[in-house]
Amino acid sequence: MLRSAVIFLAGLSAAAVSADPVEYHGALNGTILSFAIDRTGTEGMLGEFVKIDDGKYDAALETFDLSTGALISFIRRRPNSTGHDYLPFAVLGDHTGLFAEEKTQRRSGLISEVLYETIAPLGANAVTGAWTPPLGPRSNIIAMSRNTAADTTMFLGQQTQTGRQLYLIGSDVTANTFQPRLRLPKRFNDTSLVEYDASTGLAILSNYLSCETCGARLWTADLATGDIQPLVKVGKGFLASMALDQDDRILCTTTVTDFSLELTDLATHATQTIVLPNAASADHAGYWVSYDAVNRLFLVSQPMSSTGFSNLYAYAPDGTLVETIGGLHLSYSQVGFNSTLRKAYAIKSNNSQKLEVIAY
Repeated sequence: MLRSAVIFLAGLSAAAVSADPVEYHGALNGTILSFAIDRTGTEGMLGEFVKIDDGKYDAALETFDLSTGALISFIRRRPNSTGHDYLPFAVLGDHTGLFAEEKTQRRSGLISEVLYETIAPLGANAVTGAWTPPLGPRSNIIAMSRNTAADTTMFLGQQTQTGRQLYLIGSDVTANTFQPRLRLPKRFNDTSLVEYDASTGLAILSNYLSCETCGARLWTADLATGDIQPLVKVGKGFLASMALDQDDRILCTTTVTDFSLELTDLATHATQTIVLPNAASADHAGYWVSYDAVNRLFLVSQPMSSTGFSNLYAYAPDGTLVETIGGLHLSYSQVGFNSTLRKAYAIKSNNSQKLEVIAY
């Protein structure tokens, strides 16, 4: 039976500090499309573009130094691109960088082809291979697991030429090998998220019922058998993000309607619900959560809050609020981190040409 505890911490903080973040920008000083951080390495990946004229763009994928923000190498660059974008996805636990090259029809916005490539290791600063998921040339990766303790990464992907059908794919990205893909029921869509519990070999999936008062549902999926089973309900409304502490098997999720984070013990299914500090409405909900396995912290972003600024919270796996960093400008996108430097990285909400770099 699910045991649930609710802890109200609105307006409270632990070790609250006002941030004085450093700012990084790409080598082109352009609009940052996405980025990826090596959690235990020294480099990051960044995709950006600069509009020139007549529908042409200078587009680039580059690696940069996590300590200084300095350019290390252009991995790909098209000075006169008419429809190529470079999108970093992740740097995996074995230091493999994964990115996509999208060929887009600028006028229609439709994607004509997506190619995926790898840099293994990222420190090689050159493309070393291709990643070829069984989705065809026009594909869209909706979400991927971020449990870097596992050799397997789980992906949710669509074949755009065949509509919105969603597939679950397990892959060793570095080796470019795949488990048989699983066609998912219609309850899963492009708002679904995925994590991977390496101890059981099961994927953890979310689905959203477009109901602000409904509980967000988590499911398990077994790629070997195709079996999909309900796991637990967590929070209320849209589930924005999730991350897994594989050592303790604690799954952290953020839900919007109740502006809360939830810590679910995957062994017992007990869930602890914590209302975020500095939150008075769904506008102040947490958005992105990551797990720093070295420092054993869940990092939770709050793009808007009752303080008028963004906040970054660090929680221990038992739900203890360890640190609050305020005065930030976090966008509604990913927050990367490096465990060694204890720095978090996020695209600024008021300037998409810059990364905000935050010590935690």
